[in-house]
Amino acid sequence: MNPISKNLRICALLMTALILFQSCVVYHKTPVSLNKAVDAGSKSKVVNELGVDFEFEQIVEEDGSYYGFQKKSGQRVKTLIDNGPETSVFLKNKRASNWATLLVVGLPVVGLWWGFVDFISDYN
Repeated sequence: MNPISKNLRICALLMTALILFQSCVVYHKTPVSLNKAVDAGSKSKVVNELGVDFEFEQIVEEDGSYYGFQKKSGQRVKTLIDNGPETSVFLKNKRASNWATLLVVGLPVVGLWWGFVDFISDYN
């Protein structure tokens, strides 16, 4: 395998990793009220009484009821959120999400780069 072909393969793997890990989301550990989630306007995770997780792009309040917006099949779907006593809402932790993406993508990139430099030094 010639070096150019190897470089293209590494670039393709790198781009695939970047696309896959852009969706890494880390949520805060402490739950907040639905009102705070509405005010935040960011991604949220809602855990209902049965322990089922729902991830929403945004939570809104209309006529005293709370609705979450999810993307399904490229369309925005509005879902009613049950506001029971055991319902927990967790907001997206933007700082931790950025660090997680950086580490999950950055460490393999550094490893690939290190391997590439080692390969080139052995090739010469």
